[in-house]
Amino acid sequence: MNAPIVAVTMGLGSDRPRFRIGQAYVSALEHAGALAIPLPHTPFTIERAETLIETMDGLLLAGGTDVDPVWYGEEPHGRHKPFDPDRDAFELALCRTARSRDLPILAICRGIQVLNVATGGTLYQDVSEQPAPALLHEQTAPRWHPTHDVAVVPGTALAEILGVESCRVNSFHHQTVREIAAGFVCSAKASDGTIEAIEDPRARFTIGVQWHPEDLVQRSPFWTGLFEAFTAACGVARRPAG
Repeated sequence: MNAPIVAVTMGLGSDRPRFRIGQAYVSALEHAGALAIPLPHTPFTIERAETLIETMDGLLLAGGTDVDPVWYGEEPHGRHKPFDPDRDAFELALCRTARSRDLPILAICRGIQVLNVATGGTLYQDVSEQPAPALLHEQTAPRWHPTHDVAVVPGTALAEILGVESCRVNSFHHQTVREIAAGFVCSAKASDGTIEAIEDPRARFTIGVQWHPEDLVQRSPFWTGLFEAFTAACGVARRPAG
């Protein structure tokens, strides 16, 4: 059986205008049996986002820069980082098309934020805006090293995949989910109340996590289960031959 084809979004490198993709995303997907296809955001691809996603079996929304608050009805304020308008437009279109086809989606870090905004949710522009004092969510430890715990919500798809009530994760973000999109549920939280994972129980597979499991896989085989579950869902969603 052919490997499921997973579209992986890309960011811009520090030496713009080069595109870049984290090798860890590709390695984690390939180890789970998927074929990763990087999709750059250009005027050409933005116009053809719907056509591109129709050739894929799944979508991985990768980490990266902040989502422009204009997409959820706010003006930028506080501690924000540079926006990438083309990437925002491309990924929101990809996400909405994937959703319309019930294509499996795994959304990581920035990806969970794109997923939530694409489906009608909002974000905190900075974790400091949350009611409770925030943990350190921008760690200085190596990317493969988990630095804080999250509580996994029982009965969710994430809980079934991970098979644990809590786990320790890495953290590289300052924006986070505020109001969860309608129809979605929270599937993990940090001790300071930060929403660390969301999912759509109505979908074949739509899970967003705020941490970076692709980096944790390097030192902990425990995290391969998430990518294997995603890849399995992509295989079920695979296009009929011919």
